[in-house]
Amino acid sequence: MAPPKTPRQWLFPVLRQVKPRVIVALGRTAGALWMPGLDAHAIAELARHTGEYIVVGSLHPSYALRLGGEWNEADDSIVRSMRRAVELLQYRRGT
Repeated sequence: MAPPKTPRQWLFPVLRQVKPRVIVALGRTAGALWMPGLDAHAIAELARHTGEYIVVGSLHPSYALRLGGEWNEADDSIVRSMRRAVELLQYRRGT
């Protein structure tokens, strides 16, 4: 049986085909592909231009769910990340 592929082995070829303008990296594992060495909360506050696309960091939604309650700071952070992604996409489009 072939070993499982790493994200770099399957994700980056797909991104080259899809050519997204903005990517939202949900959580530390996804964010570490573009922002290595940072924790999830630091990644959630950043956006990075790679030359090909913009990567916006975000906390993973499952993290907010695990915190429990009706609404929490993690939910606010995720909403801020999504709004940042929309703003950057609109900026790249020139709208």
